[in-house]
Amino acid sequence: MARAAGIAADTGKTVVGWHQLGQSDQLPPGTVGQYWGYLEPEGDDAAEARSIVDQGGQLIMSPADVAYLDMKYDILTPHGLTWAKGPTRIEDAYGWDPAAVLPGVEEEQLLGVEAPMWTETLRTMDDVEQMAMPRLAAMAEVAWTPQAARDYAEFVPRLVTLARHWDAEGVHYLRPHGIPWP
Repeated sequence: MARAAGIAADTGKTVVGWHQLGQSDQLPPGTVGQYWGYLEPEGDDAAEARSIVDQGGQLIMSPADVAYLDMKYDILTPHGLTWAKGPTRIEDAYGWDPAAVLPGVEEEQLLGVEAPMWTETLRTMDDVEQMAMPRLAAMAEVAWTPQAARDYAEFVPRLVTLARHWDAEGVHYLRPHGIPWP
């Protein structure tokens, strides 16, 4: 990894990779790692992510158990996967704090959040839309709204309003239980 990262950096490129890049102690400054472990880091995940910032890099946060859009919403969701500790409810996607996941990593060392979607189980754009919406709206709030200003009870009515726009545009979104969908 050190050799490959060095070659890329020498061409003026920003090195970006999964947090396992932190296994190397010779990363170029400015390396960006994507933390895709869990909200409760396992094994060496936290140390590897910290290694990236200790070497002058930053992190993109996308814990698989709350940020991956290809995870089922519940056991009845027709598409998606469950490898990231089971289904990811919309409340889970909304309720995490990117700055509280990795001990020793400060908020200013976080570049942002990512909501990945792997599509090996999704066959159509309707499938993709159903997995992305409404969880993508929750992820947008995680990314753009300070933790102290977020409140799930206040988010739900805004989500319902957004769903009306999706309906008007023909977006095929999923309607998880517990939300008064239009």
